[in-house]
Amino acid sequence: MTDWAALETPLFQEPRFWMEPTDRDPASELTRQARFIGAIERALPGVVVAAIPNAAKRGQKALNQAKKEGALWGFPDLAVIHAGRSAYLEFKAGRAKPKQHQIDAMNRIHDQGVPVALVRTTEGAMRFLKQQGFAIDG
Repeated sequence: MTDWAALETPLFQEPRFWMEPTDRDPASELTRQARFIGAIERALPGVVVAAIPNAAKRGQKALNQAKKEGALWGFPDLAVIHAGRSAYLEFKAGRAKPKQHQIDAMNRIHDQGVPVALVRTTEGAMRFLKQQGFAIDG
């Protein structure tokens, strides 16, 4: 019989990255993401914001193709790059929780020393990026 408690790595890992607390704003994840993109583009001219598409939402064929192309299941929604700095952001709606595969992927990124966070608001995302050295006023 396997002694699961003796495993070096727990089956279900806790997040080791920063997570913004839940909120009551009814805005969808997509709406929140769009608000942030508009705000960061105004705050940091020349910023690169790249969305990482969720192939799982597009069906099994798209998911299989994405895996062949090197997609990592659970990778955050956005890459933000400016002036030699980069960070990854996963957006969630008000009370939504990350799935285990998202926690696992984001922990792997965090463990590499790369800034990664689960955010819900533009303000939270901006605050996180500022703490990571992005030149955001305010």
